[in-house]
Amino acid sequence: MNYYETKQYSDEELLVRILDKEEIKNLMARRAYYYANNERQREIDELWVTGDDLKKTASYGRNWGYYVGLDSIRNYYVVEHEKKQRAALDALGKPSEALGYGCSAFHETTTPMLYIAGDGKTARGLWYVPGQETIMKSDGTAECYWTMDNMSADFVKENGSWKLWHLVVCSDFFVEAGTDFQEGTLDPLTGPDPFRDEFGTPDIPMVVHNPRYNLSDNYPPMPLPYETYTVEGSLAPEGHPRRLDGYYKYMKKEG
Repeated sequence: MNYYETKQYSDEELLVRILDKEEIKNLMARRAYYYANNERQREIDELWVTGDDLKKTASYGRNWGYYVGLDSIRNYYVVEHEKKQRAALDALGKPSEALGYGCSAFHETTTPMLYIAGDGKTARGLWYVPGQETIMKSDGTAECYWTMDNMSADFVKENGSWKLWHLVVCSDFFVEAGTDFQEGTLDPLTGPDPFRDEFGTPDIPMVVHNPRYNLSDNYPPMPLPYETYTVEGSLAPEGHPRRLDGYYKYMKKEG
């Protein structure tokens, strides 16, 4: 007997759960469009958690580590990214151009697998994310990459609306456009990585996802039905199957 065969919901409760799923799907679709439009601050303002306690425990995981706390996420995802874009515009002699000049990026959110917790307070989802990144360089040329990512997230219902709480975006591979992938020399863990450079040093450096053998490390995992949120089973750093002492040292440092 599976989890849902043991749960009994009224028609009204089932309707709420259906609407909850649609709201979360729309949230993640908006995130994809905000990213493509270079509206990263708007994403933080509209789609992420807003309560003080939730903001402190918000996290963004990439292959190389976790950024913990909404301030840290904003610093690397918005502030540092804008600094690099402004520096590139200055180098081109186009400081008055809009941010994103010469750049293009889009990451689709496909094949959603989404579960609302039995208690209706949180949700967890997994998407596959094919995309492309065209990054302007200071000499006027561009680096262009095809990307293939897994994206998983914990959501929390905050004041009646669903919000992003823990996000994990794990790259399976990226390859420069126009090159032969089988002849590439980029190591997904230790080789040059323009996306790792963009995000800067994480609060918790660690191998979140090992892409050398596709999804053999099973992270991020496919979500399963669950009754209620537990930090150990979450997508936060302390829920990672290879969690390290670094997380606990970070939390102790932050008090």
